[in-house]
Amino acid sequence: MRAAHEGISLTRFVEDALRTKLMDDGRKDPAFKLELKTVRGDGPPKVDISDREALYDVLDRA
Repeated sequence: MRAAHEGISLTRFVEDALRTKLMDDGRKDPAFKLELKTVRGDGPPKVDISDREALYDVLDRA
């Protein structure tokens, strides 16, 4: 009756109802916010970024 009253098909009504229900997971938690830390250095990089092997060495030590 409600679908007819709104002028939409029963299929469309059911799809909209399911979409609404599935999107509302009931959680009251705030949305996750990713905060990235940045660090500013005052000197030149300690590795030549154009040297792949040097980069791998630095990454392996981290």
